Amino acid sequence: MPKGVLVIGVGGAGRGVLNFLKKSLEDDMGSPDEAGVVLLGIDGPREDQYLIHGYQIDTQTTSKEFYPLKMNPRDQIDARKRGYSVPYFDQWLSVEAARRTPTTDTDPTEGLGGVRPVGRGVAFLEATGLRRAISEAFSRARGYAGEGTKMHTFIVGSFSGGAGAGTLIDIAHITRHCIGPDEWL
Repeated sequence: MPKGVLVIGVGGAGRGVLNFLKKSLEDDMGSPDEAGVVLLGIDGPREDQYLIHGYQIDTQTTSKEFYPLKMNPRDQIDARKRGYSVPYFDQWLSVEAARRTPTTDTDPTEGLGGVRPVGRGVAFLEATGLRRAISEAFSRARGYAGEGTKMHTFIVGSFSGGAGAGTLIDIAHITRHCIGPDEWL
């Protein structure tokens, strides 16, 4: 396996892949660090639904393997439901779509319940933090690869959930911006 690999897992499914990958890297190589692989999970809940033999990425507050989605787009979506203009949200969330989007039980720290517009709203609200976390993860992976070596960056997730489906494309765009056009994504 080449050194200098960044794997970003988005939402519950992407995070499940990271859990499996981390366990495999620890079993086969000793640790992701020894393999030259950087893992970054982006999701809401700290506790995971896809544990591999009770194993998961580090989700502690100081973890570099996990970016917790916390900002709630409820107010922005509710404003769109009432026909108000909301910066950035106007570009992708019509009043009709907002009216079909449930927000009463919306809490990113508990998961997004498979509601794609809520996930996308979270991505817009968290864009600055996401960019910082992805840039830092890329820099760590770049340290394993060395200068002049092309990096490998993978993004895994699902198009059928809330966090994954709602944020996957936006996270891919943020990642492309962070890593530059010459790296492999």
